[in-house]
Amino acid sequence: MAPDDIVAMYPQLTLAQIHGALAFYFDNREEIERQIQEDVDFVRAMKTTHESRPTPASMGVEADADSLSS
Repeated sequence: MAPDDIVAMYPQLTLAQIHGALAFYFDNREEIERQIQEDVDFVRAMKTTHESRPTPASMGVEADADSLSS
């Protein structure tokens, strides 16, 4: 996708802003990709941890307002 295509999709952005964002990305690509991978790994770990725990709803337990406030 070309910068002009991005401007067409997001008219609130200027061509200069798109070029600036792309320049930042290419100057910091390794760090950005590393952070994205860390986030993906974190989400996977949380899903694995919490999928193995039953929730009250999955156990057929309904919480009432009194039990939530105590």
